[in-house]
Amino acid sequence: METMKTMKTAEAVKTMGIVKKVKTSLVMAAITVMMTLALVGCQGKKTVTIEVVDQTGASTVYEVKTDEEFLYDAIMNDSEIKLEGEEGDYGFYIIAVNGVTADYNVDASYWSLYVNGDYGQVGVSEQIVNDGDSFALKYECAE
Repeated sequence: METMKTMKTAEAVKTMGIVKKVKTSLVMAAITVMMTLALVGCQGKKTVTIEVVDQTGASTVYEVKTDEEFLYDAIMNDSEIKLEGEEGDYGFYIIAVNGVTADYNVDASYWSLYVNGDYGQVGVSEQIVNDGDSFALKYECAE
């Protein structure tokens, strides 16, 4: 009888160990799912493309996921694009993109903004971002 009780206790302990391992695995799986969902949620609800065309004509296209209202904020907070510039009378004036400087005083070069294929009507800091928009920052020279 005592041996039978010991066997049942051993089985119960073994079963509890299995249950504990299963619980631990389920908790780890739940944490993984929650972290994945959190990361996906952090990517932003709007997806836009931003093409950067440098002084040689080389083009790099970036897909940006953002919740920002304005293009400047989307670029600065949600993309790999590096802007340098200064605030001016008409918003943020772009001097350099990804380390490439345009200097109008030297060679009449500047960075232009295109929105869905058309020349931009406002500056990068005032350009509203809508899902599916396509932007281009192009190094250009005045003629």
